[in-house]
Amino acid sequence: MPLIDLLITDETRYSAYEKLPALEMTSASLSEGIKDTHPRGWAALLLHHLQISSLRLSSFVLGIFLPFITADLGLTPLQAGLLQGVWWI
Repeated sequence: MPLIDLLITDETRYSAYEKLPALEMTSASLSEGIKDTHPRGWAALLLHHLQISSLRLSSFVLGIFLPFITADLGLTPLQAGLLQGVWWI
C-alpha cells in the first residue's frame, strides 16, 4: 500500500470536495444583473442574419445561373468548379 493512501483517507478526500463552491450554469445564474439587450447586441444579431441570408441568396443565384454562364463563356467543368469555389470567397 503506498504511503499517500495511508495519509489521505476517504474522509479527507470527500471533505476537500465539499468545501468547493457548487458551479451551476443555468440561464438564471448567467443572466444575473442583465436587465435587457443593448441595441448593439440587436444590431450584431441583425447583421449576422443579413450576412447569412445574402450568402444563401448568392449561392442560390449562382447555382441557378452557373450552367448558363458555363455555356456562354465556354468553361470546362474544372473552370466552372473553380468559379463556384472562388464565388464563396
